[in-house]
Amino acid sequence: QKASNEEVRQLAQAEVEEQTGLSAKLKEIAQAKGVTLPSAPDADTQSMLSRMQNMSGMELDRHYLQAHAVGGHELLDATMTKVKASASDGNLKAVAQVAHPLVKEHLKVSREVM
Repeated sequence: QKASNEEVRQLAQAEVEEQTGLSAKLKEIAQAKGVTLPSAPDADTQSMLSRMQNMSGMELDRHYLQAHAVGGHELLDATMTKVKASASDGNLKAVAQVAHPLVKEHLKVSREVM
């Protein structure tokens, strides 16, 4: 909402949708396995959110693109690749298989906007 560039706003919205869907699927898998996931962001994430709340305009656009849109998707891309190659849980592999193309697309678009 505070971004100055419409493309950045669209990327952020697409990421919210991507992460919401992925999070819901992972919660479902965790519940089925009796695993309790954290209910709140960790300290590093909370700190990052606090810093971003004080940003706006071009400063926010640059930070978001570098640290989250590109950096976050690079990390997620690497994680999905690892899960697809070596996870022993079929459900996790299936989620990675389905979500990975979207992650790659968001990374590509993020790099183009940057």
